[in-house]
Amino acid sequence: MTWAARKLLLRCFRNWELLDLELAEGLTVLLGPNATGKTNVVEALQLMTAGRSFRNPAPETLVKHGSDEALVVLSVNQDDVAAEIKLRVSGGRRRVYEINGTPVRSASDVQGRLSSVVFTPDDLNMIKRASDVRRAGVDEVGEQVSKAYSATKKEYGRLLRQRNVLLKTDGDADLIDVATEQLVRSGARLTASRARLAERIAHLAVGLYAEISGGENLEIRFVPSWERAGLDEEVDPSSEESTSCALVESLALVATEERARGTSLVGPHRDDLAFTIEGRDARDFASQGQQRSIALAWKLAEVEVMEEITHQRPLLLLDDVMSELDEGRRNRLAATVQGGIQTVMTTTNLEYFDESIIRKASIVDLGNVPS
Repeated sequence: MTWAARKLLLRCFRNWELLDLELAEGLTVLLGPNATGKTNVVEALQLMTAGRSFRNPAPETLVKHGSDEALVVLSVNQDDVAAEIKLRVSGGRRRVYEINGTPVRSASDVQGRLSSVVFTPDDLNMIKRASDVRRAGVDEVGEQVSKAYSATKKEYGRLLRQRNVLLKTDGDADLIDVATEQLVRSGARLTASRARLAERIAHLAVGLYAEISGGENLEIRFVPSWERAGLDEEVDPSSEESTSCALVESLALVATEERARGTSLVGPHRDDLAFTIEGRDARDFASQGQQRSIALAWKLAEVEVMEEITHQRPLLLLDDVMSELDEGRRNRLAATVQGGIQTVMTTTNLEYFDESIIRKASIVDLGNVPS
């Protein structure tokens, strides 16, 4: 069974008063100068597929200024069966989703139908950005392909906040011990799941990077939080049992410092990824072109992994990345688009695209659509 997006309706969403957009089975190119609302369309599509946005917006920012309610409707098809996903932001500015007219409990219920991979100019800097960006990249894939992954991440976040409150308020030692046990159990599940998924994406990204770079050797390693905390042991982070033991030991090492700082210093919220090219740390030694090649390889690997796991191709959302890539990297990205994956891409200039791509694409000039 294959999902595909067919139509997107925006009403009072961000800058759009009304937009009724037909989506091609292959490539839809959204053309227009800056500030026409191209990125807002990409954001809406991500909200309707992944249940989240790369902007992490407050709900009220989704509603057009002066309006009472924002409405987003995505029509999708699973083979010949039509479905409709609807998002309303109104009243207290809460996001409320419906699927085929039936309200659902949360945005996570939207996930698992039509998944998506989003690639923005910010992603090109993933190597130099903070570790939370790299963790979020793995988690976004995990949450879309697995309800259990999503539930574990939510549970861990809740337990982490509770434990941090106890540490911050100099809580009772017995209560902190109980909170620590709960955090370890949940954290071991999340770290092990994240490590396995990261390894799967990394394996494909290494091969893709070699193709893009002309044979350079990239290595990607999952860096669990206990390494950053100073635990000097060889531990397999993909094993929940080994991870649990490592978390217990490393939390004991930092217990005094945690009390002093009032925050948890070990756990999945401190995991990271390390990238090396020919044995040298990419963060310190890679050129801008090499770092962008890593980011491109990683995103293309996400597409392949999501297809492997879900047995359907995700919707690929590319927000103005062609202008940020050189010709060789554009061609590699174009090869993926031409491989039959449904893609929505924004641009200010069609000259970034090969004519063979443009001939097959549906071009929508958003500069001529009233916002």
